[in-house]
Amino acid sequence: MPLPTGADRAIAAVLPEAALAMPEQLVPQQSASLPLGELVALADLGIGAACLAGCLALVRLCLRRPGLRQRPLPWLLGIFLLLCGAANLMDAFGAGPGARAAMRLATAAAGLAAALALWRLLPHLLRLPSVSRLRSADQARAEARRRASFEHSPVPLFTLAPDQTVADISNSWLSLLGYAHAEVVGRPLQDFLPPDQPLEWTAAERAALAAGEPCEREQRFRHADGRTLDALVTVRREQGAVAPNLTCVLVDITARKRAEAALRTSEARLRHAQKMEAIGGLAAGVAHDFNNILQSVVGALEMVLEELPPGTAGHDYAAVALGAAERGSSLTHHLLSYARKQLLQPRHIPLEPFLADLRKLLMRTLGPHIEVSVQAGEVPGLLADPGQLQTALLNLAINAAHAMRQGGTLRITARLHAPQAARWVCLSVADSGAGMDAATLARAVEPFFTTKGRDGSGLGLSMVQGFAEQSGGRLQIQSVVGQGTRVDLWLPAAEAAPVERPAAAPAPAASGRVLLVDDSPDVLLITGTLLERAGFSVARAASGDRALELLSQSPFDALVTDYAMAGLNGADLITEARLMRPRLRTLLITGFADQRYADRLPPGTLVLHKPYQRQDLLAAMNRILQPQQGSVI
Repeated sequence: MPLPTGADRAIAAVLPEAALAMPEQLVPQQSASLPLGELVALADLGIGAACLAGCLALVRLCLRRPGLRQRPLPWLLGIFLLLCGAANLMDAFGAGPGARAAMRLATAAAGLAAALALWRLLPHLLRLPSVSRLRSADQARAEARRRASFEHSPVPLFTLAPDQTVADISNSWLSLLGYAHAEVVGRPLQDFLPPDQPLEWTAAERAALAAGEPCEREQRFRHADGRTLDALVTVRREQGAVAPNLTCVLVDITARKRAEAALRTSEARLRHAQKMEAIGGLAAGVAHDFNNILQSVVGALEMVLEELPPGTAGHDYAAVALGAAERGSSLTHHLLSYARKQLLQPRHIPLEPFLADLRKLLMRTLGPHIEVSVQAGEVPGLLADPGQLQTALLNLAINAAHAMRQGGTLRITARLHAPQAARWVCLSVADSGAGMDAATLARAVEPFFTTKGRDGSGLGLSMVQGFAEQSGGRLQIQSVVGQGTRVDLWLPAAEAAPVERPAAAPAPAASGRVLLVDDSPDVLLITGTLLERAGFSVARAASGDRALELLSQSPFDALVTDYAMAGLNGADLITEARLMRPRLRTLLITGFADQRYADRLPPGTLVLHKPYQRQDLLAAMNRILQPQQGSVI
């Protein structure tokens, strides 16, 4: 009889011994394909492997989740599965009855302990929320996080409902515009916009929002204190709703808009300054050339007046022409004044007598329908060219009179302004006339701009501004339509009254050798003739190089030269001539006051401005020929 297998032993342990003694014909026949004992052994192997795999899974779970390490249930379940697996493996491999019985007792004990731990944990497990509740809780937490990020966003945010009311708002938006949360939510957004800027979406913006694309627009908002803020708003339509809201991001661009406006203003001022500089250069060039022409005309007319006896028609016609030339000279002075190239001789001006004389002049000039009021205050004096200052104030007064055609009051006042170390005198010319609107005021100082039609040249205020700036001051204009205009002329204050100088010695008789230099043949002819008729011996040169040749060949008592010449200019010629003849007396004649040459002129050089008359030329010659002559630049 063969030995029983492990499966037979398992069956024998279950069935009574009487059953084993049954005849073979009564025992059921085993399957021919696989014996029953082998099937049971395979099942034990599978169960044991499954239990061991479950145990390993629990161990790994406890190792990966530190919170489960402190719980007894995972470990008890792991031990139970380990013992179950070991018991089934022992059955599969035919362990002895004693070992199997001990293993089954240990398995039963571990199973009971695990069951007790599970029953103790069961109330807690039953209280766990369902999956739907967990999903709802997750959604609530996500919404709370979104809400918190929206409210505390550093960027101002707000949402608009379909009816254009504010549905939600961030704290940064409230801080930016100065409102409280209850004042904003639920109200139309239009309540927080300027009344003249309604919220209207363009067709392009509506199309972009409908397609789910963001759009940007510049919009002004009204601050709680009434100020207006410029903002760039980025708008996007929310997804997934029947009537979705609009989420809007607001960026404050008020500072940028102000900077852009300031930049545009600076660019406009720069273009205006460049235009004025170009016109000034053109005016200076025209005035210089015109002065050369006038110089020949004035000199020739003076000689004609000497040739013709007074009272004759020719003498009278020449006198009329000379007066016209002098008026042309005044016009060129205005052009040079606008171009900041006029020749100024600033000195101390006591204001009280100066303004008193000006009032007398204005009362005769403006007529009885204009009341003139002058107040010098306690201003001791200022530093300026007296003739040019009188001309500037006369221009301002005439402009004021044109604004008061039906009569009015002209007030000229002076006040001293001394911020820190600087001292300024402000001369104000105010009228009670029609005033100027903003457009006229913006162009008031432009050259050739006038509101007088054919009666004005458009150079009056330009000349005054040029005189003020060339004198180191400035011009300011304030005007209100229907209330009048006030022009403030700011000039440097004089520190003290000048010391009286002794009277000059009488001029000597006109004599001596003079070298006359000019690149204009007409000026050489006329000026040379004037000098010769006065008693001087004149040698003429048409260029600076030719003048140096003559100086190297023979001595001269005086050098009279034009400034603007081709090649060597007058200032450089005087410098070279003084190196050759240190005791040579020099007179520089110029059509405009280009101050760049002044520092290069040697001491004792006198400057004569064109156009000049014969007495001006002779006075300058006598002055430079005086003995012990100092610097007269």
